[in-house]
Amino acid sequence: MIPIEKNLKELAKIAFYFIPIVFLLAISNPVLAFFHINSPLFSSKLWMQSATIFIVILLFCGILFSALAERLKK
Repeated sequence: MIPIEKNLKELAKIAFYFIPIVFLLAISNPVLAFFHINSPLFSSKLWMQSATIFIVILLFCGILFSALAERLKK
């Protein structure tokens, strides 16, 4: 059980580390638009919506994995 607990903790850490990275990518769209940089990757509202959904999924997975790791520890 200990290897499963460590793997879940690592997955939770990775999920929580990706949240600020995705957030910075999501807010780069207005910054690029301010400087009139037309980038096909960041130019649509779909990018902002998908980044927001991805942040919520990462947050849910991080909380779930850390809770499972704590539950398995006992």
